[in-house]
Order: sequence, then C-alpha cells, then structure tokens
Amino acid sequence: MAMTRQQLHHQAACARYQAGKNKPLERRRVQSFMSPITRAFNQIVTGETDVDANDVPITRLAHKDEWEETHACINGFVAAMERLFPDVDLGPLRWVSSDLMKGKLMSEKKVIAAKRKLKEIEDRMIKCTWQQVVDATQTTRIEIYMEQLGIKEAA
Repeated sequence: MAMTRQQLHHQAACARYQAGKNKPLERRRVQSFMSPITRAFNQIVTGETDVDANDVPITRLAHKDEWEETHACINGFVAAMERLFPDVDLGPLRWVSSDLMKGKLMSEKKVIAAKRKLKEIEDRMIKCTWQQVVDATQTTRIEIYMEQLGIKEAA
C-alpha cells in the first residue's frame, strides 16, 4: 500500500531530525556546552571566583539558570568526558577539582594545565556527533543520581 502525503512528510521530517543529530558539532555549540567549566577556570585564573555563603566556589549553569559548586561541575564533566574520550588523560581537571573541594590554594600552573586540557577536549568534541555527547552526559547524570540515591553497586 502506498504511503499518504502526511506519512511521507512525517518520514522526511524524522530523517532530517536524525541527520541533524548525526552531524559533527560546530565549535560554537561545543563552546556553549563547555561554557560553565571554562568560565569557572577563567574566574579562578583572574581570582574573581564566585562563592556561596559558605565560601565554596560556585559556577552558573546556563541551561538551568542555577548555581552549582564548581568542583561538582568539574567532576561531572570529567565523568562524561571519560565516557566520550577514554584515551584522554583528565588528571589536570581532577587536580583542580580536588583542590577546590579541599579548599586548598592552587598554583596557576595547575589551572593553566587544566585549561589546556579543556582546549584539547574542545578540539576533539567538534569531531563528535551531538548524539554521542548527549549519550555520554545522560549516562553520567543517571550514574550521579543513582549514587545520590545510595545505589552505588548499580551505578
């Protein structure tokens, strides 16, 4: 049986949607995705870090319009990037996160090394599709929520 015009139109719209999800990312989308982390690192370098009432460094999440602890954002970002790029050494990002969590003073060299690592990740992400990035971040979010619920074994 032949497809109706409406069915053909729906099928074409679905194909366009899928094609859009499977295209490589543009640099501006990657920069937008990474903006909370890069903004936090820029603030750390300049010494203008935003803090909450308990003097914990925080950064603003654009998609939620909320503030989150910087070390928690870095840890979530690192977990997602480990899924996306298992061969990249994310040690410099972990060092900065650890120092922020402990409230230690950190050297500018650590932050600059972490910023270099962010640039490397940005350069590699433009070769990924949006669906790959979404899958990595959603899996990481699920894992974080499961840990918060106390279901560490399943995560």
